[in-house]
Amino acid sequence: VCDNGVGLTVDQWEDIIHEENKGHHGIWNIHTRVELVYGQNYGLKLEPQEKGTYISVCFPIEHTTNYKIG
Repeated sequence: VCDNGVGLTVDQWEDIIHEENKGHHGIWNIHTRVELVYGQNYGLKLEPQEKGTYISVCFPIEHTTNYKIG
């Protein structure tokens, strides 16, 4: 997700993902659920830009061979 507006500071981001800012439940919820399932190396990642912010969702790669075609 890319925001080309004012963006977020690292401090604001830390408040959101640690639920210190009560108005951002959706962001906190997504981050926490991914982190709980896959570990602390995964979840939402913040990349501040000169103008705006990039936020990525990070998941581990999982390979499966249990699939059927057709």
